[in-house]
Amino acid sequence: MEEQDSDTPLSSESVRGQETAVAISPSSTTGTVSKASSKNYPTVEMEIITHVFRDLLVQYLDARCVSNFLRFELGPRFSLIFDASKRSRREGTEELLQALDQMQEKRGVAKKFMDSLKRSGNKFLHDVIIGKEKLDDSWELKNLLLDTEEDLMTVPPLELLPLLKCFENLDKEAVRATERNYGPQVACGELFLRLGAKHPTVIQEVIDGLRDIVGFQLLAQSLEDAYKGRHNGAGSSGNPDGHDDDDNGGPKQDPRDKKRRDDDDDDGKPGPDDDKPDNGDKPDTSDATDGDEGVSGEQPGRSGDDADSDGGNVPQMLQFLKLPDKSKTTSSSISSDADTKNKGRCNEASSLSTPMTIESLNLHDYQEELAEHSLAGKNSVIVAPTGSGKTRVAVAIAIKALKEHEGASQASNKVVFVVNKVALVEQQKNAFQEFIPDVVGISGDMSSQVPLVRQLKNADVIVLTAQILLNALKDDESFSLSLLRLIILDECHNTQKESAYNNIMAYYRDKKKIQATLPQVVGLTASLGVKKAKRQTDAVKHVLKLCANLDAEKISKVVKYKDSLKRSYHTPREETIGVRGRDDRDPFKIELGKVMDRIELAIFSTSDGKKILELQREMKEMSSHRGTQQYEGEVTKLLAYIPVKVKDSETARVLQDCANFLKMYNQSLYINRDARTKDALNHINSYIQDLIDTTQNTQDSVDKLIKLFEEIKPQIEEICSGPSNQNPVLQRLEEMLVQEYKEKPETLAILFTNTRDSTRALQAWIQETPSLEDLNPGHLIGTGGSTGMTQTQQEQLLAMFKEKKHKLVISTSVAEEGLDIQMCNLVIRYNYVRDDIGRVQARGRSRAEGGKFYLVFNSRLPKLADRERMNKGREMMMEEATETVCQMIKNQNKEYLDNIAELQRLDASERSLHMSGRLAAEKKKSGQKLHREVKLLCKHCRQFACYTDDIRSINGQHHIVIGEGFLDRVITERLQEEKNLYGDVTVSKEVQCKRCKKPLGFMMIFREHELPLLAIKHLVIELPNKAKVHKKKWSETTSIFTIKDIDLEALAELVKLPEEDEESIDGDDEKEK
Repeated sequence: MEEQDSDTPLSSESVRGQETAVAISPSSTTGTVSKASSKNYPTVEMEIITHVFRDLLVQYLDARCVSNFLRFELGPRFSLIFDASKRSRREGTEELLQALDQMQEKRGVAKKFMDSLKRSGNKFLHDVIIGKEKLDDSWELKNLLLDTEEDLMTVPPLELLPLLKCFENLDKEAVRATERNYGPQVACGELFLRLGAKHPTVIQEVIDGLRDIVGFQLLAQSLEDAYKGRHNGAGSSGNPDGHDDDDNGGPKQDPRDKKRRDDDDDDGKPGPDDDKPDNGDKPDTSDATDGDEGVSGEQPGRSGDDADSDGGNVPQMLQFLKLPDKSKTTSSSISSDADTKNKGRCNEASSLSTPMTIESLNLHDYQEELAEHSLAGKNSVIVAPTGSGKTRVAVAIAIKALKEHEGASQASNKVVFVVNKVALVEQQKNAFQEFIPDVVGISGDMSSQVPLVRQLKNADVIVLTAQILLNALKDDESFSLSLLRLIILDECHNTQKESAYNNIMAYYRDKKKIQATLPQVVGLTASLGVKKAKRQTDAVKHVLKLCANLDAEKISKVVKYKDSLKRSYHTPREETIGVRGRDDRDPFKIELGKVMDRIELAIFSTSDGKKILELQREMKEMSSHRGTQQYEGEVTKLLAYIPVKVKDSETARVLQDCANFLKMYNQSLYINRDARTKDALNHINSYIQDLIDTTQNTQDSVDKLIKLFEEIKPQIEEICSGPSNQNPVLQRLEEMLVQEYKEKPETLAILFTNTRDSTRALQAWIQETPSLEDLNPGHLIGTGGSTGMTQTQQEQLLAMFKEKKHKLVISTSVAEEGLDIQMCNLVIRYNYVRDDIGRVQARGRSRAEGGKFYLVFNSRLPKLADRERMNKGREMMMEEATETVCQMIKNQNKEYLDNIAELQRLDASERSLHMSGRLAAEKKKSGQKLHREVKLLCKHCRQFACYTDDIRSINGQHHIVIGEGFLDRVITERLQEEKNLYGDVTVSKEVQCKRCKKPLGFMMIFREHELPLLAIKHLVIELPNKAKVHKKKWSETTSIFTIKDIDLEALAELVKLPEEDEESIDGDDEKEK
């Protein structure tokens, strides 16, 4: 492909705002390009990105955002790009584009680059390149910001940041890092520079955000007046930014831009105006004509002189950015592997350019059958296998709801899609955005900063976690179900007992009695389950109860188009393999048992230990349960009793140290059962090393426990170097994997195991086994706790699996449901059996043609085989029960509805009785509730932490300490990465007891301030009579004391106080100097 200098602009509609650095010659738009489509289209795609859109990307793109998704393609250039980005944003992007341009193998790289734009928060740039958006729209945003830049530079960036929904995590992290390193003014420049890469509608988000920041309401009003004036076409020229047009329809150059050069500081630090466009970034549209249609408006057959006259060559070139659809030679798209079932039928580029209609989804016939009842407006439960496209069906139902009446933007037509995991918010939001433009995902700090009612005004569909919706129903008086048209519950089999799903539906069922207008409810699941049913009648009762909880009128299953579903969804071949594994004579278990014997004897020989044995007689036999969940449960009970029953704090601390070592040793026995003895030893060494690293001076009890292990460590190391290190079950697993990958080298596999420790141990085993090392295994675990993965880490791992960088992923139950995981052809459950729903979900992961579904287990664990047989039986019971209820709905509808009504009445009565009993108990004890006299102590060492009167509750769920002196009694340790602990809580550090270094909670980030967030499970409640109580949840403390609530405004004022004090002190120091 030849490059020529040219003054012809790309298109006045698609690239206004940049000078085309390298224009594509007109001669390459006809015959040359069409030939390239069959052979060289990857090169053409890449050159369009790196040349035609070079100036646009250099001006707005942060290379670090997309490079993370191209790490393996970039190779050694990856680090060069990051080094260049540290010098300036432009240098980093130039380095990235140069690296892409110089790649030898470009096949697939353009598509991946485009995907990375979307995933890194640069969807607007992505849409400009594919022609969906017109870049001239962004002049409205850009010029408006420049007009008021001096005032905007006074905005506190870290207060505005949480209020900007358009910002991805990468954007937020960049602004926060800039503020930490260079101060608020430079961070403000970074924030507004990143706004330049967003859709112009972000102006309204900025205006709304400024209104919520104290002291900036006038600026918000001024900004809105200016925005409306330009948006309504102020000025005779009709140009939205209010500037006069030149003779050819383009905006004249703004003389103020001469003051805004993009010069980097000598020291490499970005200044407040870094990366702002200089004169060269302004458009030169002198050759543009009024007839330019731009990328999205170009007619397909134009060529020759006509194409040359108005940049018509570019739209033809841009077609190569849309990968060819094999099923239709005339259509093309930028496709995604996320929905391979509909690949070639419907895709992002085509769907976004077509009207929002159900027809544009191109549903399979069986998907249309699944949607039938819901499209008719009925409350329904959709039951279909994992991977059959239930989310696509949900999109169709949402489109129908939005199109129900004229004006889909009205609040009554809003749709909420509810998920049960934070990690699913972004995934499902992206799935809806392929077909519905106004979709918002709510998670993290946004839910506490921006009320749900306000979010509804700006979106048609909101994807959120169940807890956020429940909080809005309970705490926000301005929010009601009448604002919604449709509620979709993903994984709706969770609508049971005290789950957030069922609490939402309980609120719905109660409103049903008094409120005529309620939203439609649709549930999605692969398996309804039967709980612990032993008889078919119990299974039917469970399905009916679930339908009653969901207020379901219909159950939608594939009946008419079963053959079509079978063609799209492949049932894997199942096999159960038992192998005689380690037994009680295993040398590691014998050696470790010697230490555990001595620790147990030390605990139960004390007077306090004897008292505990009297209360928990089953603990007398606990030594016979080592290496099982039962043993871990008994140790957990022991840890719960010690803080409450042992009066002497020093004795309690020693007993807790002993119990914690027993718990750790039991975990190592798990690992030894599933992996190598070497991995079990590594687990023990890591635990002890962490104790040494986190405790400046280990207590005598810990020192003695460590020395006790050191006595047997040489024997265990000898075992690790001998034949006993090998695990017979593991050896059989190796044989299976070698055979599978020999038969089918492109195999993608998921290996399920029980614990996080096991995932790491099995990953280490595969990496160190020569016959398996080429699999490059990854491990996938949940996001909870201090050892969990972040959502970003999960996404990166799944992306690598999808790209076959990892041929095998070792996972806990987190991979069973919800997460968008690449379709694979091999699933192995390794000593892993859960319930009937878990079995169905895990099997659904092996849905490629010729898939296999194995259970490999230690035959010396007979309970696993028994549980698997029971689950198979319950799965059959579930299918029969579901069919029975479907027939009841069809043939005996009145009987079905009567059953549902009666179950709902009984549920309401039970909830009412439960609430009355709880209120009575609280009222009875209300006179005994004290605050200043009730202390919270460290559970481990009994060190005083704070009074209950020092605690405040945010939204009834986040319990922070506001009392003075608390931070003097604790220490903090920064986490490797900020993470969402649960719901909308972001944490940065772990709070530890200053005396024993044990965890007490986390430091919560609120409007960029850190506040101590306590976990009651790490504390002991000491009453005025010195009696001690231990609770695992804050909700369990209501009968003892009441926690005062604090609203966000009061909290905002509270966190400002230290800042003002610090400033006043600095001022005094300055005067003294």
